[in-house]
Amino acid sequence: MDQRYRHMPHAPRFVAPGVALVLAVVLGLGGCAGRPAAEMSARQVLESAVENLLSLKSYRYAGSSTMTVEGDPRLDSTSEFVTLLELNGEGALDGHMIVESEEPGGSYETYSYEGVEYTRVEGGEWTATTGGSKGEGYGMVSAGARAIIASFAELAEDVRFSGETDESYIVSLTMGEKYRRGAAAISGPDAAAEVSETGGEGSARKTSMALTVSKTSLRITGAVMTDSTADVQGLGTITVITRSSYSMFDRPVDVVPPPEALEAAR
Repeated sequence: MDQRYRHMPHAPRFVAPGVALVLAVVLGLGGCAGRPAAEMSARQVLESAVENLLSLKSYRYAGSSTMTVEGDPRLDSTSEFVTLLELNGEGALDGHMIVESEEPGGSYETYSYEGVEYTRVEGGEWTATTGGSKGEGYGMVSAGARAIIASFAELAEDVRFSGETDESYIVSLTMGEKYRRGAAAISGPDAAAEVSETGGEGSARKTSMALTVSKTSLRITGAVMTDSTADVQGLGTITVITRSSYSMFDRPVDVVPPPEALEAAR
């Protein structure tokens, strides 16, 4: 599975141009406060949903990703993931993620905790890697990634209602050149320069998302993200579809690695 698709949405790690940069300007949502959801536009619902996501102290993010390779179906793969996330003292989210994949060697478990990433690939031993220094906002979802998420509603295009149920709205959108350049600008000079150097190469990538948003809480409860890149070095179009759900809002979660992980050499 491509590293870009291990974490969603937020994130989920969104630290480089393209889809890997998802979501620094915190949106001004005062105009939506207290307004009935029925009177809100799709973009206002999205703004409130993003603000509510960023306000959470903890939550569960789970789902599946399927990758299809047009030019070589042998490379197609599917994985399922469960992630528990908790806000740390540096404005990032520490987490515990388990990924189960059809690919040989593709299943793994990882923790991000107190600036260190602990990972164990299926059948292997725990390894530990220092992710960042104190004050850098390191985490499974970094403080920098959360700054991008804060501007997601501003940078998304073609934001619209594409359906609803008695309980939820479906808000659909696309993440195009405006998103790509805006996210890179928030990430810093290096990312912005990389986007400028690649020029129009981003046009080969098409990314869309459909979010399920509760009408009562204006929280995101589910998401479907479709990301496709054309003309990939003889492989044709590569498409990744990630379906996910959000739950356990502000409930206790366990993101502390087990002793055998904490004892791994760095």
